[in-house]
Amino acid sequence: MRGVDLLNSDIRRNPNSLTLYWKLVDAAGTRTVSLYNSQAMDAASKVAEGSKAGNGTITVSAENASGITGTIDVTYTEDSNKAENQIVIVPRAVYAKVTIDAQPIRYWNDGTAPTDTDGLYAAAGSVLELRSSEEIINFKMIRQGGTDANATVVYYE
Repeated sequence: MRGVDLLNSDIRRNPNSLTLYWKLVDAAGTRTVSLYNSQAMDAASKVAEGSKAGNGTITVSAENASGITGTIDVTYTEDSNKAENQIVIVPRAVYAKVTIDAQPIRYWNDGTAPTDTDGLYAAAGSVLELRSSEEIINFKMIRQGGTDANATVVYYE
């Protein structure tokens, strides 16, 4: 899977991984795999879907502007939509450097959402070090003030 991140997956089950939920259905020999970021598996939480006649590799495309794409190998035996149907993705990166570009930011690396007045401050040009996959997953930032801020992130395995 490509494009899975904090915004389009469920991290509540395990803060060290990204979780998607899947549903498989067959309609007249066409298998459809749907991926969701919530156990509710409703239309609003759908993040990717793909179909194929018969068994084999199904290519899934992004739904609801999630950015998630990928392939899934399917050997159909029966329809399944159980909440236990999960794809758990453990990020490989264990260290990251975040360079704050031209404008300052506020951030937290514990999963808390910062505001433009609440959070740790990082000036333009600062380099932040995230020292675990948990910190990387939980890192959130927001611009300080009214001008858009950018950051460059380099991940290390």
